[in-house]
Order: sequence, then C-alpha cells, then structure tokens
Amino acid sequence: MYQGIRFVDYFNRLLMIGLGLAYVLLVGFLFPHIEDTLLSYHDAEYALLSVSLVATAFGFHIIIPTVSSYLKYQVKPLKVTLFIGSLLPLFIYLLWEMTALGIISVEGSCGLRVGFEEDANAVHLLVCHLQSGTLTLFARFFAFFSIITSFLGVTLSLSDFLSDGFHVNRRKKGWILLLTFGPPLFMVMINPKFFLIALDFVGAFGVVGLFAFFPCLMIWRGRYHKFFQSHFRVFGGKPLLIAVMSVSILIMLLEVSNKTKLTHTLITKYFGENDEN
Repeated sequence: MYQGIRFVDYFNRLLMIGLGLAYVLLVGFLFPHIEDTLLSYHDAEYALLSVSLVATAFGFHIIIPTVSSYLKYQVKPLKVTLFIGSLLPLFIYLLWEMTALGIISVEGSCGLRVGFEEDANAVHLLVCHLQSGTLTLFARFFAFFSIITSFLGVTLSLSDFLSDGFHVNRRKKGWILLLTFGPPLFMVMINPKFFLIALDFVGAFGVVGLFAFFPCLMIWRGRYHKFFQSHFRVFGGKPLLIAVMSVSILIMLLEVSNKTKLTHTLITKYFGENDEN
C-alpha cells in the first residue's frame, strides 16, 4: 500500500489469478450437486430485504477516483473498465447464487433460514450439506483471495480519499496509512462484531446515498449553478438526475423501514445481556 497503486495493481493481478482458480474449482465441485427443485423455490416477501445486500455487492464506486487518476482521466478506457468491472461480478454472483441456492434448502438444520438466524455464511451451509473436506479446502482458498483482493482495493481507495481530503502528497503517506488502518483496527479490537453491524447498515445508506444521491446533487450544482464545463457528459440531463435521486430516496426509505425492524434484534443479538462471549 505504501508503494502506491501501480505496485498494488500488479500484486493484485497475481491474487486475481488465485481468486479465479479457486472460484472455478469451488463452483466446478458444487455444480453436479445442484437440484432443480430447490431452484424453483421463490418467496417475494423477502425480496426487498436483499436491496441493501445487492447495493453493497456492487459498491465499488470508491475506487473510481483512484482508477481515474491511474488511467490519466481518459474517458474511453475508464468506461470500458467500469463496464467490465460491473458485468463480470454480475455473472460471477449469478452463477454463485444458482449454485448455492440449488444445493442449500430453505428449511432444516443446514438450511437458509437457520443460517440467516445464526449468521452462518453460504460456504458453512454448503459444507454442512455435503460434508466434504475438499469443499472446505476450496472454500478457504476462495475466501482468502476474496478478502485480500477486496482489502487492497478498499484500502487504496480510503488512503487516496484521505490524501485528497487533507491535501497530502501521495508520496508522504505514512500517517495517512496510519489513519487508514488505525480506526478500523481499534474498533474491531473493542468488538469484532462492529464490522458485521456496520456492513448491515452500509448498503442503502452508504452505497446508495454516497454513490448515487450525492453525486447527482454534485452534478446538478456544478452543471446548473456553477456552470462548470466538461468535455464528457452522460446522457439524460435533468430527467435522469431526478430519476436517480428519486430511486435513491425510495431505496433509503425502504432501508429505514427494514432496519427499524432489525435494529432491536441486532443490538440484542450482538450486545445483549445473555451474550456470554
């Protein structure tokens, strides 16, 4: 991280090879176990609960300023990068969803409902269903590479954000990196479950608010009040900006409704008097 984005880029390419290989092995091992009857299950009642999760899964926007600078603000390469960087994860997620939901039943001791109530991830439920040591090995490799690659991108974005905010030269990043790693480390040392709680709330409010609603406000003010000029402009004008802001507000209101119901449960679950840990 101290060496900057170019070093992170080449190091991350090596890690992405490992991530891709682990993903192929994991999905390839699971694919023969998919049951069509499980994939036919649906329940629209819980669809709205997934909004926050989906928003978080595609919340890569924090890396855009760093990537823009790395690509020297060339519009075409940046558009291609964002398009492929959105489409490829979508394909990977859909294939993973089909694989997991085609194996894990809704009910039962290893089912989705119990997993949701106990905060068990999909890999844990899959191992519970299939009882396979090979699956556990593939899953550990996949989790390792997933965490490290995500960690590099988020850390790089945050450190660049702090450098811009404090007007610090990127070559003098010692204390910026301290600010980047220090507060999160301090929080998880107090209580490791802070991360799970924050992640549960960040989807709609963080991703939708910061990466959809506020950018539209910034464009509106810059374009129609400050009259900034740019050689690149997204189609749609005011109608598109209003539409995006309206959808963002609806999603955030929906999330407020969902979180109002879940907040008490989360607090009791993680900080309740009966939590012996």
